[in-house]
Amino acid sequence: MRSRAVPPPGQAMAYHVLLVEEREPDVRRLREDLACGDPRLVVTPVATLAAARAAVACLPVDCILLNVSLPDRHALEAVAALSSTDGPGLVVLTPGETDAVALGALALGADEHLTAGCPPEVLVRAVRHTVERRAGRRLLCQQDALFGWAVESLREGVVVYDSDGRIAHHNGAARRILGFAPRSVQQLRAAGSSPYVRPDGTPLPLEEHPSRVAFETGRPVVGATVGLRLPDGETRWLLVNAIPAGRHEGLSGIGTVVSFEDVTARQRAVQALENITLRDPLTGLTNRALLLDRLGQSLERAMARGANVAMVLVDVDGFNSLNDGYGFAAGDDLLADLASRLQRRVPAATVGRLSADTFGVILESAGDSDDVVAAAHGLREAATGRCTVGEADVYVSCSAGVALGPPGAAAEQLLRNADLALHRAKAAGGGRTVVYEDGDLASARDRLELERDLRLAIARGGLTIEYQPIVRISDHAVVGAEALARWHHPTRGPIAPASFVEMATTLGLVRQLTRQMLEGACHQVAAWRAGGVIGPGFRVAVNLTAADLADPGLPGEVHEILERAGLDAGCLTLEVTETGLVQDTDTALAALYAVRRLGAHVSIDDFGTGYSSLSYLRRFPIDKVKIDKSFVQGLGHDPDATTLARGIVSLASGLGLQTIAEGIENDVQLQALVQLGCPLAQGYLWSEPVPPERFADRIREIASTPVVGAPSDVTQVVLGSRGDGIAWAALDSLRAPLAVLDMDGTILATNLSWQRFTLDNGGRAADCGPGVNYLGVCERARGQGADGAAQAALGIRAVLAGRAERFELEYDCSAPGTLRRFQLFASPLSGRTGMAVVAHLDITDRHRAELALAESHHRHQSLVDQAPVGVLRVGPDGLTLDANPPLCTIVGRPPSDMQGMASAAPLAPEEAGET
Repeated sequence: MRSRAVPPPGQAMAYHVLLVEEREPDVRRLREDLACGDPRLVVTPVATLAAARAAVACLPVDCILLNVSLPDRHALEAVAALSSTDGPGLVVLTPGETDAVALGALALGADEHLTAGCPPEVLVRAVRHTVERRAGRRLLCQQDALFGWAVESLREGVVVYDSDGRIAHHNGAARRILGFAPRSVQQLRAAGSSPYVRPDGTPLPLEEHPSRVAFETGRPVVGATVGLRLPDGETRWLLVNAIPAGRHEGLSGIGTVVSFEDVTARQRAVQALENITLRDPLTGLTNRALLLDRLGQSLERAMARGANVAMVLVDVDGFNSLNDGYGFAAGDDLLADLASRLQRRVPAATVGRLSADTFGVILESAGDSDDVVAAAHGLREAATGRCTVGEADVYVSCSAGVALGPPGAAAEQLLRNADLALHRAKAAGGGRTVVYEDGDLASARDRLELERDLRLAIARGGLTIEYQPIVRISDHAVVGAEALARWHHPTRGPIAPASFVEMATTLGLVRQLTRQMLEGACHQVAAWRAGGVIGPGFRVAVNLTAADLADPGLPGEVHEILERAGLDAGCLTLEVTETGLVQDTDTALAALYAVRRLGAHVSIDDFGTGYSSLSYLRRFPIDKVKIDKSFVQGLGHDPDATTLARGIVSLASGLGLQTIAEGIENDVQLQALVQLGCPLAQGYLWSEPVPPERFADRIREIASTPVVGAPSDVTQVVLGSRGDGIAWAALDSLRAPLAVLDMDGTILATNLSWQRFTLDNGGRAADCGPGVNYLGVCERARGQGADGAAQAALGIRAVLAGRAERFELEYDCSAPGTLRRFQLFASPLSGRTGMAVVAHLDITDRHRAELALAESHHRHQSLVDQAPVGVLRVGPDGLTLDANPPLCTIVGRPPSDMQGMASAAPLAPEEAGET
């Protein structure tokens, strides 16, 4: 059949009717009836079936009007020959009494059956309806073909499920993305387990797949990320849209239309970023932020099912002691081992690390409280037992806190309840499992009330200051005092300082507390000085926290307070802890140098209990070192404590620093300090902290106590006699290699570590003992490291000649089987003209850590720059640090413009347009 020409615009479409009729009178009548009834009908008559076939082949025929009484064919044979599903329509004319022929014609594909001699309007209507129906059918077929072609050409996979979950259709992209033909719901159920997983890696039941959710709820599911486990063990990630067909008319029998695309690469990039930002780098577990997000998702799923969710926290008892005793590396190994144990115990659950030694486990479908307690007890038992820490075999005990979340519970609330239960377990001695109770919340509220009272007390000046005298051991003169905050609660009585200072730090009130302490102490010293209670050399010590050191306004604040009190800065000592120094080293360094320039003194408090390092004595402007009371308490009966205290006193003396021992309680400890040459001390032996009005009486009482005998020259205690006349036996116990040099560079004394250092690094015994000219050894060095040795000799000579206050140099040393990095440090020996102390510090671990940190930063920056999503880094001040290239492209800004902006500014609508 020829294709029909499209008429010009404005002209009606003509319908071509092929009239198959052998009798001429009937031909004329039918032509007239059709022409009169609808002018669009153009009639072409033929007399035989053969002629009809030829006309259909060469003419644009829209409808065939067939008289079944033809000369060359039986009636039904003619119908069968001319009927076609995609060809012209067929209207059959039969005699009125031939009902069997009419029914047979309709069965063979005829569109209409009319009785010969029917009214003209009936004939015209039948022909016109047939033509229009066939045209609509052809259009529908074309649309179906176009739709099929469009679906097949999509890059996204498309799967059509019927209402029973069977697959009605899928395109080639679906097979290509999945790697196999899609499977029906029945096939997946027959497999016994769902191959799908959620983005967090937990199994996704078939009933929760987007296709089933859309079908069951009648609502579309858009943008769901679903993982499909492949037979080879890999997971292919799909971004799925599911539209229920019930929302559209004419799609009866169709259940859901699902489209999906392969987002595996993007999901892996997201997971890589998640591993950096939302994973614990030590254990690979989820961190607090991700654990809370997973907990929220679990609670939502539980609410939909009417089930419970349990949060279990597992904490290591005495972990800080293990860390202190065996080192941080051993502690890290222990934490990694515990993480593996917990994951093996509950492989399908989410396990996270919330803090240093606290792990969290989310238990879905937890059941009743007895089941939860049993599961939590199993987790605690899995983490408890013998472990290898460093080279030691130790027993690790753990505590567990449990909170059960009913439907509708909030993630933060559930985590808080579990934490309260864990605190009860720890307070009860550890090694037990405790379930959250309503009373835990009351305890937390009690703490909130105490925090409220502390806010009011600080705001209203309700805290007082007491002073503990600092005594010069040689004559029992009170040369200073430490100012200590005290809080007497109106209903609770005295509150322990450690408790309310920690609380003030948590509440962000510690800066206000420090200002009050500085203000009160300085004005009290001015009052004592005016009243003749103290002399001009008296110094008051005020403690600073890490938050104080981080405040750039601290130096100006100190200056203003001293001016208002009418004091010079030399009467003030600021005490800092080693832990406070390491939280933000650069900021602390700048703050301490600023207050040091004012003339104030700086002291390290509790030396030896925190991150003890000689580098702090070198880098920071330190004047005094306080020996912690934990070392002082062992003096006189614990050889190790005595050795450590002797080393600290000698080291401080060699570096020109004063030493203060705190916590002196008896004469035995005092006598030991005299023998060690410690010049200053404080403790209950002389006085507890007292109010300012009792301080003058306490000074007189201390002055009247007998002085314990001491060497006339304290230096003789540090530098006693041994063989050639000078030795540094006090420092034999220290790990740092130390030596004393005279004016020309000759070694006068060394500690044992110096000798071991020389031998371990390829030196000779003849090069490390007293009498050897150390500068000559450096200048004679040859081969690798010669340049560094020569530079060291020049620096040490400058110190000995008084041209430099200190000298330092980092260098590499090839010891047998390894390459280590050291830091040489030289400074004048206090009180000895023309003598210097030289130390070699092993900084290999620090150097490696710095290199690893730089490499980790480079990998992190590379992942961020290559990420398929925009990433914006924001500093603690809320200003942007930088942005990766995708985000710069999205917002249309160069990288240089993305720095120093408010965090919301890069994405503001007026700046980023429709993006």
